[in-house]
Amino acid sequence: MVDYHDTSQVNIKSWVHTSKVDKDVFVEKLHQIPHIKTESFTLGLGVTLTGHPMASATIIFRDGKGLSVYTESDLFKKVQLLTDVVNLYKKLIKRNAQISIESMSDLTLFFAQRKEMNVGLFFPTFSSQQIYGLIEKKMTLPPGVTRHIINGRILGINYPTPMLHRKISTKKKYIFLRSF
Repeated sequence: MVDYHDTSQVNIKSWVHTSKVDKDVFVEKLHQIPHIKTESFTLGLGVTLTGHPMASATIIFRDGKGLSVYTESDLFKKVQLLTDVVNLYKKLIKRNAQISIESMSDLTLFFAQRKEMNVGLFFPTFSSQQIYGLIEKKMTLPPGVTRHIINGRILGINYPTPMLHRKISTKKKYIFLRSF
């Protein structure tokens, strides 16, 4: 059993989407999203990969030019804008990958190794309380934005889930597990 609110058990991070897009078309279409605010920047001293602190998404191009996309500070408006950006991005991408980039050096290395990619979309991280708040309002984050890391999880066991059913006695489960 995992306690979703216990950060020692569950770590919530975000993915970075990388791709090749037509930069001019992407930026032009971004500005057509209602209620969008943008802030341009160039990577360098004092600039982080997340851009503007209220960003729903931060877009960084291979040339080091970036664009923070944000709206009002309301969580629900922020998530709606994030969804709009992801939906636009999905229509324009030529090739997509979801990766983890956690530092400027990771980003530099990624672009050096992947010459065909020209953009990275960085998403904010959300707390478990924010995610529960979204669920209560029947809102979801777009697929591929968050990643939930369960600490201590063991992969590759392939234990058959039917054996976890309540109708199966503990004795049968124990016997099966001993022979597993």
